Amino acid sequence: MIFYTYELTDSSNNVSSQQSFAETTIGGDYTVVVMTNFGCRSFPQTITIQESDLTALVSEDAITIDNSRNNVLERITSNQNLGIGDYEFSLNDSFGPYQDSPLFSYVIPGEQTLFVRDKNDCGLIQLEV
Repeated sequence: MIFYTYELTDSSNNVSSQQSFAETTIGGDYTVVVMTNFGCRSFPQTITIQESDLTALVSEDAITIDNSRNNVLERITSNQNLGIGDYEFSLNDSFGPYQDSPLFSYVIPGEQTLFVRDKNDCGLIQLEV
């Protein structure tokens, strides 16, 4: 009977896990090697984990430009930085369509809901504007 052991190491070669699965909250390069009880070793496989997190939204983050021909809504922050995630944006529909730009043109007048979704499936947040 063959038994397998696992070794997951980080970029500093520290062992992060010896299980067939691992959880981490720290981004970086991780390498796994699988070994059998007969001394066989797999080729090392390296994956890159990217950190991601939901951004915080407050009403001051959204600006509107009221123009009778082209109402504009833009999601910004004072430092123009959304955080460490990779985000996409939708207006009034949590299912999309989503776009990479936080700028929406030709927005109908009235209350709108801005949805910001993390592209790495780390969540969805919304802001009423």
